[in-house]
Amino acid sequence: MTDRIMLESDCVSDLWEDLWDLLHPGGDLGEEFVLGLKCCLDDSISQKGVDPTPVTVIGGPVFSRIESKAFTKKWGPLLHKYRVPSPLHMVDFIRPHGKHIGIPIEMKVSLFRDVTALINRHKLYSISVGVQNEEYFEAMPEEARKDLISPYAFAFYCAVLTNKGVVKRSQSGLVRIAYLIDKGCAHRDHLEQAHTHAQILEKEHQEKHIGAIAFDSDDYVPVLQAADVISWAVRRKQAYGILSDEFEPLNEVIEPKRGSLSSFHEHIPIPKDGIEMFARPIRAWLQKRGRLPALEEFIYQATGNV
Repeated sequence: MTDRIMLESDCVSDLWEDLWDLLHPGGDLGEEFVLGLKCCLDDSISQKGVDPTPVTVIGGPVFSRIESKAFTKKWGPLLHKYRVPSPLHMVDFIRPHGKHIGIPIEMKVSLFRDVTALINRHKLYSISVGVQNEEYFEAMPEEARKDLISPYAFAFYCAVLTNKGVVKRSQSGLVRIAYLIDKGCAHRDHLEQAHTHAQILEKEHQEKHIGAIAFDSDDYVPVLQAADVISWAVRRKQAYGILSDEFEPLNEVIEPKRGSLSSFHEHIPIPKDGIEMFARPIRAWLQKRGRLPALEEFIYQATGNV
């Protein structure tokens, strides 16, 4: 059994190597040294009848190549220790229908303590963005939500800008962050458009911090399961104000102890004014032209081309 676990871990590690090469291909950067990082993101959205909450969250860890490989090799054996089959999905621990609700609470506490420790040990930092659904639906016209930018895509765009701000302040030379997203996310086309136009705006300022974007299934990619843990924990705490009982150890992955750089987490709750800043130009555009702007037009209007 141990040999099989190690073989599966090696196969997943090989897959991650392929994903890394996809996200950080050779380019025209010349002799410039580039530190490539990966931001692994998953969404946590209320599902009908399951853990309903009023906030949409996107979140996940940022890894270096070395640490992502180390994390990937340890993830499978950790789950095997608790007899939890991969993939780990937090929804499976939610009553009344989660398939893991029968695990003794003491074992779940220990599982989530080890999960938290493993994520914090290997991530560079983690990030999450929260959007209040009611505020977003009130401010953003329905056709814009459906055809232009969903709450999840809006949160993703804010996460890209936040990561860009982090790496611009770093002292590590040129840092480029690529994005690996769970392919089961909502409105994938909105994310791809937002990413494309974020890169266009960045290029106009002769910057190179936003890397490529790729999608894969968290069924096969452990770092995306880590993103599921982070995004779910943030949404749960934002909605209910507390992570308690078996979920209490997850506080350490989204509100870690100060002074520990490797376990740093940043949560950005988008205020109502922030949503309105993006929604106002769309409403004005619709009123004046009778049609939605293209996403590129929208971003230029909403950000003032900055």
